[in-house]
Amino acid sequence: FSLVLKVIDLDNVINKTEIYSLLSDPVKHSGISAFTKYYYELLQILKEHINFRIEFRVSRGWAGRLDNTSYRLGFLGIMARNEADVGASGIFNRINR
Repeated sequence: FSLVLKVIDLDNVINKTEIYSLLSDPVKHSGISAFTKYYYELLQILKEHINFRIEFRVSRGWAGRLDNTSYRLGFLGIMARNEADVGASGIFNRINR
């Protein structure tokens, strides 16, 4: 009943089967943090208990705008256009932030 969106910023990921494979694989992959894989596993547990589905969508980046318009790109654009019910992305707290 709900869609969950994760941004996977890898140029060669083109289909959902590859996304599920990369997230469920315990091996380190460039472009996918351990934090993201951890939350993927938590979502799998919640999915089984609460009975919802997850659909991943590849987004090429976090944000941006098309030339002199209000059209947002990337993850923020997807959320702003209401193309997903729920969005999720890993963030890291650092001292310089």
